[in-house]
Amino acid sequence: MKIAAITHSKGGVGKSLSAYQVIAYAHYSGLDYLAIDCDVDNRTISTINDHMRKTSQINAKDGTVTVVRQKLNIKMATSGPHLKKIIQDAQDKDFIIIDTGGNSNEITQEAIRLSHKIITPISNDAITEAVGFTRFKSVLKFCGNPKIYATFCNVNSRTSRFANMQNILNSYSNIDYMKTGLKTRSIYKQALAKGLGIVELEPTKNKTYNQKLQKAKQEAVEFSKEVLKG
Repeated sequence: MKIAAITHSKGGVGKSLSAYQVIAYAHYSGLDYLAIDCDVDNRTISTINDHMRKTSQINAKDGTVTVVRQKLNIKMATSGPHLKKIIQDAQDKDFIIIDTGGNSNEITQEAIRLSHKIITPISNDAITEAVGFTRFKSVLKFCGNPKIYATFCNVNSRTSRFANMQNILNSYSNIDYMKTGLKTRSIYKQALAKGLGIVELEPTKNKTYNQKLQKAKQEAVEFSKEVLKG
């Protein structure tokens, strides 16, 4: 069983967006997975899954119900011990994906300790990220300075150079950089509004839309595979 935590003590960097895409990819690909929502303040991925993801539709003519899709396999953890218990009860799963809140509370710390791979989404705002990452380093230090994998998220799709941010991140010695990341694309939000991961969206008759969809799907698939790898 592999456990990947998508975490940062700073909010608004794309943790839940990234987590939901990985979860949807695992579900769509038929992997044996469990996702755990540790964001006790917002419950973003649980809310999207429970209230926006349409699982059935009713035929207006005869009233029959057709199953459209299943809910994603997401459980909510309420504390560090609860998180540990959920993981202990899921030993048969191949993958566990953890989404934490933008804070440094005990459940976030426990997620970091229990994970084999720690994914930290980073924005390209050098000023706010410098403050946020400095705080996150103190959390990592408290958890034993584990290795983290930084991924640039919520950045312009044309941005490819992150020199300023890398100078800030390199102040933490136990860091590596993912080759992939999710750029700022409106189509991700369109998918989430339907409770879907980008890999679940179907093409339309609009060629421009389909081109954007294909780019986003490729990006999300590559990112998800890297998160779940090793």
